[in-house]
Amino acid sequence: MAILATSALASTVNVLTNGDFESSGGSLTGWKGQNATLALVPGNTSGHAAQVTTTGGTGTFAIKAAANVVTGAAAGDVYVAGGQFLAASGKSICFKIKESGTTSKTVTGCTTGNGSWIPLSPFSYTVVSSGDTLDFFVEEKKAVNLDSFTVDDLTFTTDVSTIAPPTNLQATATSPTEIDLT
Repeated sequence: MAILATSALASTVNVLTNGDFESSGGSLTGWKGQNATLALVPGNTSGHAAQVTTTGGTGTFAIKAAANVVTGAAAGDVYVAGGQFLAASGKSICFKIKESGTTSKTVTGCTTGNGSWIPLSPFSYTVVSSGDTLDFFVEEKKAVNLDSFTVDDLTFTTDVSTIAPPTNLQATATSPTEIDLT
C-alpha cells in the first residue's frame, strides 16, 4: 500500500490576553500586580504599556496574567515568551513561568535593563505533565522601595500544527478487504 505523506503547517498563537495593553483603546485588562501597582503609560513606539511599581518595599514584585494563561497543557508542548521592557540600568527583569498540577515547577529567564527599551531575552518552556496549568509573570527580583519597570508587547506563544489535507488522493480497491491509497 502506498501512503501519501502530509506536511504540517504551523501557526503561532499568543495565549496572553491584552499583552500589548491596547484592549478597548488602552487598558490593563487581564493583568494584575504582585506586590506592585500597575499603571497604563505610553508604549515604546506607540500605543500603551504597563508600568509596574513595587508596593512591598524590597524583594520581588511582578506583573502577572490575571488568570492561568494555559489550562490543560499537553506534555511536551513548547511555549516561548517574548516582549520588551524599560528598566533602570543594572535591574534584572525576568520572565517567570509556573507549571502547577501534577508537576510543580517554576522557571525564570532574565535580562538586565540599560535605561532604554530593549527586548526581554526570548525564553522557552516545555510542559512537563499533561493537564497542568501555566501562569505567566514578568518580575524584578531584589527590588528596592519604589523600583519600577515598564513592559509592552508581551507574548507567550506556542506552535499550533495542523495537518494539511492530502491532495490528489486516489484509492484503488485491490481486493474485498484491501484498498491502496496513492
